[in-house]
Amino acid sequence: MSIVDEKLNHLDKLKNESKTPLTQEKIRLLESEIQNCCAAENAKLISEQVGNLSTLSGTFSSHLMYNVKRKVCARKPDPPMAKRDVNGNLITAPNQLKHLYLDEYIDRLLKFFHSGGKFRIKLFHL
Repeated sequence: MSIVDEKLNHLDKLKNESKTPLTQEKIRLLESEIQNCCAAENAKLISEQVGNLSTLSGTFSSHLMYNVKRKVCARKPDPPMAKRDVNGNLITAPNQLKHLYLDEYIDRLLKFFHSGGKFRIKLFHL
């Protein structure tokens, strides 16, 4: 476990404690320490990789630059998509999710109209 991971675990524990001014100050300081550690790790990684950017002939390699970018700015995977239907079943299939959202939208519109709601349309002249 790295130093950053240990500090993140400690931060989680502090956030679960009561919200006193002392605890808030500790959280702020710990977040600052985590930022500094991450910045130092990223600076070290970049400085190591920048030395490798030139090719054997001494020219700049954009391909190697993109490799550095991929290492430093890694893309996060898409968040998991799931929603519970009216029966409590967890729906994860994209096609079924579209239908579930459509059904929910239609139900909300019907509830709105049955409650006597009216749309207000404003016309703007340009």
